[in-house]
Parts: sequence; C-alpha cells; structure tokens
Amino acid sequence: MKLLITIVILLFIPFGFSEDKIRIAADEWPPYSSKNLKFEGVMHRIITEAFSLSNIEVEYGYFTGARALDLVKRGRWDATGGWTPSDERAKYFYFSDILLDETIVFFHLKSIDFDWKQWNDLQKIRIGTTIGYFYGSRFEAAKKKLNLTINQTPKDELNFKMLLKHRIELFPSNLDVGIYILKTNFSTEQFDQITYHPKPVDQGPLVLMFSKKSEKSKQLLNIFNYGLRKLKEDGKYAKFLKDSREGKYFK
Repeated sequence: MKLLITIVILLFIPFGFSEDKIRIAADEWPPYSSKNLKFEGVMHRIITEAFSLSNIEVEYGYFTGARALDLVKRGRWDATGGWTPSDERAKYFYFSDILLDETIVFFHLKSIDFDWKQWNDLQKIRIGTTIGYFYGSRFEAAKKKLNLTINQTPKDELNFKMLLKHRIELFPSNLDVGIYILKTNFSTEQFDQITYHPKPVDQGPLVLMFSKKSEKSKQLLNIFNYGLRKLKEDGKYAKFLKDSREGKYFK
C-alpha cells in the first residue's frame, strides 16, 4: 500500500522546472526562518529537506512578511511558509499539510509557584504583552471579560526583562520564539531563571502556502506534502525541532 502511494505521489513530480528549483519568499522570524541561522532556521530546514527528497532545490528570498505574502499571491515567487490558514487566504493560496504547530505558552520565573487550568486563574496576576501581537481569540476574550491586569511593551525582549525584575509575573509568547530570544539576548544565568507552563495559551497550525497564480503549484504542493510526511515518519522532523530548541542552529 505504501509503495502504491509513493508511486502515485511521484507521478505528480513535474519535469521541466527551471533547474528543478522552487523559490520561497520569507521574512526574518527566528528560529523558524533567518539568514543568520544554520540551514536558515528550523522551518526552512524542514522545507529544504522535504523538497530534496524529490531532488528539488530551494531558494529563499527575504522580505517583510507583507511583501513576501504579496509576491506569492501574484505568482512572482512560488511559496511562502509559516502562515496560518484562513478562508481569506484560501482565495489566493493552496495550503500544505501542517508544517509547524505554533504553541503560545506563559513564560514565568521558576521561583514563582504558578499553575493554571482555567482563565479565571489568571485574575490578579500581572501579565506582560507585546504591543500589536495577537495571542489567540480565547486570550483576547478572557482579557476583556475578566479585566485581566495587562502591561504592554513594544518588544518581547522588554517583557522578559520585566519578568526578571518581577514587574510582571507572566508573559505569553510563541514557545520556540521565546526560547530563541532568551538564548540570544540573555545570559545563561538569566535564562536558567525562566521557565514556561506546559498548558497552551493558544495553539494552531502553520503551513506552506503556494500561489494559485502558478500552474505548477499543485504539483509542488503534492511533492512537499510527500517529503514532509517522510520526514515525520523517519523521525528527522522531530530531531530538527529538538536541535533548534537546544540552540544547535546558532552559527
């Protein structure tokens, strides 16, 4: 059965691609994507390895997030990764299988005995957030309904500094991004003072999006999904994520 599936997938591999290459529009979003990391970040490593199983080379170009989205929407570039699927985006893009699970958690000091099971548990706790960031519809609803104590700053790094100074007690952040910021902006001593609660504040899929303007997008989508599935089956996918969280992608 697996052999049959593989043969069917391989039938979708498009011959005649220019130099067997796909161009992916990206933005700086470490540890997922960055010119300053090994393999250009863990997300890009997953994408590169998935396509390499079908002998397709990946070229990354870096833009602002909005620019990357527009370039793929208009068919100027082939795909862009790390986006949340939506009905609006489905008008212009094909969505891959789940590339990454984005998990938002509460970071806090290890010295604080913190636990939470429901949103009411967050009342009377000082929470730091970053201006302009969205932490999920449930958090936003709880913030309004329960009148949570929120302190806003313009940067994630400042919120971690506020944690260390005991000026806030909780800071919600993407798990991987939060760990990256701590490892690259704080000392080992400071890093060791901070942990996170395993219960997600919010969780959702991130995908690779292909332009509906391009005739080869459906073929590339099938090729990528095949490679992604193989990486997950053989354990490489999990290893890539583990290596990233252990700081092995730093140059």
